[in-house]
Amino acid sequence: MSGICLDLSQVGMSTEFDGSPDALESGAQTLRSTATTLDAAAANIRRLTENGNELESQAFSALAERSSEVHGTMGKVALRYRLMATATQKFAEVLRTEQQTAARLVGEAAEARNAYTHASQQHYQAR
Repeated sequence: MSGICLDLSQVGMSTEFDGSPDALESGAQTLRSTATTLDAAAANIRRLTENGNELESQAFSALAERSSEVHGTMGKVALRYRLMATATQKFAEVLRTEQQTAARLVGEAAEARNAYTHASQQHYQAR
């Protein structure tokens, strides 16, 4: 199911279940991919500074100092992206289930309303 927008106003409810679980899952995958890229970049920066003992220069010393900070920051950002991806994925699953339930219940409510209208008309005609 790609995403639905139900008009729940017919049954006196708001439309809080709008959205696309597929789009959320795609976004979660993008977050995971970005986190993996950040981790790889952080590892490359760490390797650069760990293997830098052979390189002697003021520029390399400054780079090594700065890369340690960057490595830590990138690792933290990657972790946040992974956590956001997990939360987004879980929300997409819940949203998909709730949208399916809402669609079923709206259908049942419409059938009940039709049955009531029909019964009401029969009662009126029988009087």
